[in-house]
Amino acid sequence: MQSYYKTVFTNKDHSAPPPEEILFNGKYRACQSDGTIRRCYRDNCNGKLKQPRSRHCGDCQVDRIDFDHHCPWFDSCVSSSTIPSFLRACIFMPLTTLCGSIPILRQLIANFKHVRLFSRSDEWIGNVFWDRWYSYPPGPIGSRFIRYVLGYWKYGSSGSNRRILDVRFDVTLVAFLAVIVSIVAIALFRTVLKGVLSAHSSIDIERQKSHKKISEKLKKDPENSSLLRSLKTLEPNEYFKVEDRVFKVDLKVYDLGWYRNYRRAFCAPDGEYRSTLNEDVIADALSKSDNKLE
Repeated sequence: MQSYYKTVFTNKDHSAPPPEEILFNGKYRACQSDGTIRRCYRDNCNGKLKQPRSRHCGDCQVDRIDFDHHCPWFDSCVSSSTIPSFLRACIFMPLTTLCGSIPILRQLIANFKHVRLFSRSDEWIGNVFWDRWYSYPPGPIGSRFIRYVLGYWKYGSSGSNRRILDVRFDVTLVAFLAVIVSIVAIALFRTVLKGVLSAHSSIDIERQKSHKKISEKLKKDPENSSLLRSLKTLEPNEYFKVEDRVFKVDLKVYDLGWYRNYRRAFCAPDGEYRSTLNEDVIADALSKSDNKLE
């Protein structure tokens, strides 16, 4: 619960002052392709400095540093200040479900077996559902779920069988929903952790996929101005300035190796922006760049 509430309420302060411009690796300034400082004027940003890897959240109406996504389950952004607590909450959900289910797990399994056999052999369920045309549209999974619901209802209403059902249907339903939520939490944990270790946020990955799809479409229609604008918007690059030189690097510049990426996300104080770049990627970009500011 602590991790959940920390994720929900950490990003609620929309009146925080904009961050100061920072130097990456002590000498590189983030900028636009023409060398000017990036700013955001959308919603509540009011011209604040737009740091690299920050994205504007339309739900919160502010920029978030290391923005991954806005999670509807938490009604909060998953960004640099909330990723640790978000991942902890996601991993504790299935563990809590498992611990809470252990005392009733044996009875739940026994009930499930009884109801499954009963729902297959009961004449009333066959007449009401299985022999009807509307048993086909839900498909195999949906039909089985409806069968089990009818089985629990009919089986539990039988006086001779009531004593067997020590765990009621509502408890079984809650346990089932908890398992579904746990599966979703594990999927979120895997996706976000993979992004943290590879220094690629979920939105970066999706933008790269969109960039690739648009590039394929442009091969068939190279004069399409709409696709060209979209391609430029989704370009997976960052621009930095050192002295009078502007150079372009791809997003690998944030990848410091999985261990250092992990420490950057989990071991730094919450909310602190880690201004470290991959010097090898920068050196390669500088060797290819001859873009001088006039």
